[in-house]
Amino acid sequence: MTLPGARSIPVPDIGSDWPVAPPTACPAADALMQDTQRFGKTYQLLAIRDGEIIYEAHGEGQTAMTTSVSWSMAKSWLHALVGVAIRRGVLPPDLDRPVIEYWARCPAQWADDARAGITMGHLLTMRPNLQWREDYVDGGESDVIPMLAGYAGTDDGPAPMHSPPGQRCAESMGVWAAEMPATGGAPGGVFNYSSGFSNLISNILTTALCPDGGPAERKAATLAFFQDHLAGPIGCGGRMQPKFDASGAFVGSSWLYGTARDFARLPMLYMLDGSLSLSLSLSLSLSL
Repeated sequence: MTLPGARSIPVPDIGSDWPVAPPTACPAADALMQDTQRFGKTYQLLAIRDGEIIYEAHGEGQTAMTTSVSWSMAKSWLHALVGVAIRRGVLPPDLDRPVIEYWARCPAQWADDARAGITMGHLLTMRPNLQWREDYVDGGESDVIPMLAGYAGTDDGPAPMHSPPGQRCAESMGVWAAEMPATGGAPGGVFNYSSGFSNLISNILTTALCPDGGPAERKAATLAFFQDHLAGPIGCGGRMQPKFDASGAFVGSSWLYGTARDFARLPMLYMLDGSLSLSLSLSLSLSL
């Protein structure tokens, strides 16, 4: 089917897979898959043009149905969830409102310094001026490794090969990141890429969805919101699998599992300006 409008593109119907165009020769893509000495190991490669798959390749032991961990692609899905949550009244629409005013799990010490002024806008743009070291070299100079590594090999974390076991942070990755000290400047001044900030956002969202529940209830509420209001409407409901920390919050920095074809559905949504309306026997809408 094709959606009408200024940015019309063919999209697969709900329950349908991407259509596949006749194979397109692409020596550069072939080399990326095959020349591991030069490019390293590539697990999946997918190219879609005008709503059709024009190139698809899979590494050894991989197929079109193989699920892989998203790593930082999860951040884009988390940001889309925030947009849906604002649209549906789960989160305040004012991105300049300090989160200390509505995040029930905000550390008490935020009230005593510049962290009291941190807004959702600061977090979404990674400018809260919290200290954070996004370093993946295990040598004591990283905050992201101890945040993620303790969950390696559990049901809610990738296999150990992805994240070497280490000292586990507290039950909530988001609260752990929030307890990082302020840098000294006012929020909004400095960009600092941080998986911790994304998990802080995720904890805020989870708390808004389930203010009073325990980890199991928080996890269930977030999973239902993800499936009902994002994955489902764009056609991959039930297949995309987010993972959660011990507090029941989605690890929105890193841990979303899906196929390459399913990951491709989120950029499709943005190409349609964040609005997907299918005039079928089943009517669905998603607006960011």
